[in-house]
Amino acid sequence: MIRITGGICNRMNCIHGNCLNDDKCICHNGWTSDNCNQSLIIGKFGCLNRPCLHNSTCETIIGINPTLDYRCHCRIGYTGRNCEIGRK
Repeated sequence: MIRITGGICNRMNCIHGNCLNDDKCICHNGWTSDNCNQSLIIGKFGCLNRPCLHNSTCETIIGINPTLDYRCHCRIGYTGRNCEIGRK
């Protein structure tokens, strides 16, 4: 159980969880933090799957929707979410 600090627990501040007694956020499975907005499922997503193509660098972003928890930094000449588009 996680206690919400600085306010009453509600759907706006208990993102992936349920409120208990107006001041406690109970996180759903796979989520953590004070307001249940950090994923515990990083190993299934993110940079471990090596999504960035053409020898680009990958940055894992923690604390958001697990399907969007990485960012590719494309090498010159490539663009797109996974650096999959070659520029002409």
